[in-house]
Amino acid sequence: MKKSVCFLAAIGLMMGVMCGEVFAQQAKKTLPTIAVFDFQLPSVNRGVSVKANQGGRSREQMKVQELPKTTNLLTNKVVTALVKSKRLKVVERSQLEKLLKEADLSDSSYADSKKHHVEMGKMLGADLLLFGSLDNIEQQVSEKKVPYTNRITRKGVISIKASIRMVNTETGQIMTAESATFDYKINALETPSIPNKYFELAQEELVAKLTKLVLDEIFPIKIVHVADEQVYLNQGSDNHIKKGDRFVVYRKGQVIKDPDTGLVLGAAKKRIGLVEVTEVDAKMSIAVYALLHGEIQRGDLCKLQEKDGEQAQSRGAKQTKQTVDELFQ
Repeated sequence: MKKSVCFLAAIGLMMGVMCGEVFAQQAKKTLPTIAVFDFQLPSVNRGVSVKANQGGRSREQMKVQELPKTTNLLTNKVVTALVKSKRLKVVERSQLEKLLKEADLSDSSYADSKKHHVEMGKMLGADLLLFGSLDNIEQQVSEKKVPYTNRITRKGVISIKASIRMVNTETGQIMTAESATFDYKINALETPSIPNKYFELAQEELVAKLTKLVLDEIFPIKIVHVADEQVYLNQGSDNHIKKGDRFVVYRKGQVIKDPDTGLVLGAAKKRIGLVEVTEVDAKMSIAVYALLHGEIQRGDLCKLQEKDGEQAQSRGAKQTKQTVDELFQ
């Protein structure tokens, strides 16, 4: 009798393990698969500017040969960030490079062709294709002499900007086309040049913004519950939402098509209001109304409103506070 019980227990344990593996495999299959192409250099500006205490300014171009290394590093960082999110399956870079080499094509060959997007998706088993470009890298160093001494203090700023386009391989349509900018500030510099470690840190911050743009498009932040003066969002601290974050709430409307080509360009967006996060859990957050244009409903979408200063594109750019109306202009 004891042998029979042990045998049945063993069978049950094996079945449990097998079922667990099946469910795990099924869960993995539900994750969208994305292929990330190398970031391109369309007309990148990489320069260094030094401003002396007298107000003079000199400028020189940095080595263009360094740029391909920079874009490769940026691509690798984006891939790593998407893998770490555990919300997407990412096509191996070696598999992507092998396929392009066999077809005698470059990354840019597929960037603008709807037909190629669909073909590439089938060949790679990818649901999404991500194309990117490095648009600007610039550093500025300002110098100021300390009164009554021979000492000079220096401050630096690294401005870096990149753009992305994500394509749905089933339809060949562009899902989103966005750009992100980050200004990395260094308060104390020993020399007129900025060490490479700060460029890496600036890239990491930029990659975090690019990754968020990708994930927010695939897994948008939504209103999942409305109660009294509060709304509940379907994401929390696990997705980097913080107390004090403000979100523009909008609702997708009529599909917009190009009248000549029939190409789906996107959908109209109706602005509903603005909410501010007051409580954050790991998987969910609670927000209150900050501004209303209409009635917020379950299923409405949310877009993070960037804070003052995050919109600056480069040196001398005017920094303005973003309003609900400006966000979709």
